Amino acid sequence: MRTSLFVVLAAAFVSGCGASAQIGSPAKPAVPMKARALPLADVRVTGGPLKRAQDLDAQYLLSLEVDRMMAFLRKSAGLVPKGSITCDGVSLTVSAVLAAMGAREGAG
Repeated sequence: MRTSLFVVLAAAFVSGCGASAQIGSPAKPAVPMKARALPLADVRVTGGPLKRAQDLDAQYLLSLEVDRMMAFLRKSAGLVPKGSITCDGVSLTVSAVLAAMGAREGAG
């Protein structure tokens, strides 16, 4: 019984159940398209809350000290860090951060 059901379903699948779609031909959309995608390079945020948030983000990122942001990455790469690592406004040395990470990994 199961075998004959499988054969019937397989035959229906192979025949396409009466569908007349041709391989390689584009499908006609059921609903006409009214909007088209455009490149993000053509999008400009010119005002409103999104522009204000974008400006505040840029202002914050430009206020950060690059040497402090790169200290941990430089240390990880085997280079001498030019700045100290900060956490919640508290300046930490790279060795203190690495020691804290080692203690945390050992506890887990």
